[in-house]
Amino acid sequence: MDYEDTSGPEAFRAAVLDGHFDAILLRGGVTPETDRVVEEALRGNSRYRLAAVVPFTLGTGSHNYHIWVRQ
Repeated sequence: MDYEDTSGPEAFRAAVLDGHFDAILLRGGVTPETDRVVEEALRGNSRYRLAAVVPFTLGTGSHNYHIWVRQ
């Protein structure tokens, strides 16, 4: 992803801090570095709220989708 003058995980961080997305769905594990920076940007961010945690099961076990929405 490219956003403003950044790319990759840092672009996601900047976009989340700016409230660029209407909703963010995190599953974890697919893109660990990007997930980490997005989670950090969401922590304490008043632009988003956690709307739902949706459990699901794969062959690798139980997991959760975390759905954040812009306020």
